[in-house]
Amino acid sequence: MKRSGVIATSAALLLASPFAALAQEKVSDGVVKIGMLEDMSSIYADITGMGAVTAAKMAVEDFGGKVLGKPIEVVAADHLNKPDIASAIVREWFDIQHVDALMDVAASATALAAIDLAKAKNKIVVLDGPGATRITNEACTPISIHYTYDNYALAYGTGSATVKAGYDTWFFLTADYAFGHDLEQITATFVRAGGGRVLGSVRIPMNTLDFSSALLQAQSSKAKVVGLADAAQGMLLTNAFYWDRNEESRAWAQRYFQRMSKMPNMTQAGIYSATTHYLKAVEAAGTDATAAVMEKMRSAPINDFFAKNGKIREDGRMVHEMYLYEVKKPAESKGAWDYYKLVATIPADQAFQPLSESKCPLVKKMQ
Repeated sequence: MKRSGVIATSAALLLASPFAALAQEKVSDGVVKIGMLEDMSSIYADITGMGAVTAAKMAVEDFGGKVLGKPIEVVAADHLNKPDIASAIVREWFDIQHVDALMDVAASATALAAIDLAKAKNKIVVLDGPGATRITNEACTPISIHYTYDNYALAYGTGSATVKAGYDTWFFLTADYAFGHDLEQITATFVRAGGGRVLGSVRIPMNTLDFSSALLQAQSSKAKVVGLADAAQGMLLTNAFYWDRNEESRAWAQRYFQRMSKMPNMTQAGIYSATTHYLKAVEAAGTDATAAVMEKMRSAPINDFFAKNGKIREDGRMVHEMYLYEVKKPAESKGAWDYYKLVATIPADQAFQPLSESKCPLVKKMQ
């Protein structure tokens, strides 16, 4: 009887071991770890930086701090806007710190470097700050998602609207790096498609403070529109989020304001939404394994204060409505942070590059 009991106990342990191991593997390393790789000290520090990290942490807190019974952690670092530094941080996060997913990598060049590493390590990367359309075209992968906006959406909303309004000659003051080049090229395409003309452009080096020479060239071109990234009364701009759009956006923005003493922008709002969507997918998948979580992220619609009926396409583009705003005149503003008035809502199926034009190798083309 004793011998039988020993044999029975041993058999039970053998049967239990695979299930115990399986339960442990549901959440790798016993924690779901999210990485935020931002610009903390350079030109994007205000629009990404600690505001982006704060948005991710708010999402984790609102989720309850745990998923599948395991803690959720957020780690953050400054990549100094250098792709080599971004790559080194991402490699260390994946290999040593066991980060499960990146919820943002600010700027296009650093994001593209991170995507390459994430693909090699089979880790999820969601991008909210970068705008380059290459992310969902030639550089698309099964593990990357472009969530908040891209240059196509910005160019379509603003370029098409201004040409239709009769502002049909353009001169560009273009930031001299990947984001600026991409945005100019796409906007120019929409201007010409609408019957407009581009009369010239000037490339502006990063961190330039003196725009006098460039503005003189723009003035001498006699163009009706000067395309640039700035804020001025009467200017039209396209955005994925504005804090004062509705009750939902105002409620979340006020909570963010209590922490940061400023209203959130579209990148920061998108990060909160993306982080929540990721955690819901982990919960639904019952694991933090990349393939299972990506399947849930792609199949579930996004409905929150940031997006309604948003969905992630096969190219990794999260499609949702975009908004065309006009900057208010000082007399129209009712107080601090009251800057924009809504001009038009751009439907999701128009706001982003159609799949028929995609260069993503994951997209099945219709014959």
